[in-house]
Amino acid sequence: GALGLQPLGLFRIARQRRDPVATLDHRVEYRRPDVPGGARQKHLHCVRYLFYSPSQVILVSVTTLVDLFRTLEKRRGEFLVYDDGYRVRRYSYAEVTRAARGFAAKLVAHGVLKGDKVVLWGENRPEWIACYWGIQLAGAIAVPIDYRSSRDFADGIRGIVGARVVLAGDDVDPGAMAVWKLADLDWSEDGPVPAITISRD
Repeated sequence: GALGLQPLGLFRIARQRRDPVATLDHRVEYRRPDVPGGARQKHLHCVRYLFYSPSQVILVSVTTLVDLFRTLEKRRGEFLVYDDGYRVRRYSYAEVTRAARGFAAKLVAHGVLKGDKVVLWGENRPEWIACYWGIQLAGAIAVPIDYRSSRDFADGIRGIVGARVVLAGDDVDPGAMAVWKLADLDWSEDGPVPAITISRD
């Protein structure tokens, strides 16, 4: 049967000088109902890093990242905190999930299909997280590239995977490469979740 997963807490982004620290990671905890005493087995799906608050744990049944996203849609309060070294900005679960749905709809309108590749090349920022979730909702595959990578390296990866879209941050120089800027994400734009079947495979 489906395992019960516990998404743990608060996603936090921080930047110290020019080097991003701690951002995103999906830390989920499998609670095995068949083990006496509810013993736990931990699993870490590493996207980036996570700071979590155990007080915000909820128990849900999850088999895909889209299932996990559905649980985030139901949560209230603060989802992530962004500190760029100058000011702190806070984003709620409602704001992040709305932006993710809107971005997923934009990808589909652009002709991105299930299984297509979308490159994420940029520094840690709230838009990175919202766009990542939008990519999942659209059934596409996120291809993250370290923001410190050279333009030639990023362009080479884009060509190898055949990316339909390249998302670029403010700290990278795409040159003549056609990109969508992460900073241009419309946080107010919502959209229907594409009717795409997502499996564990």
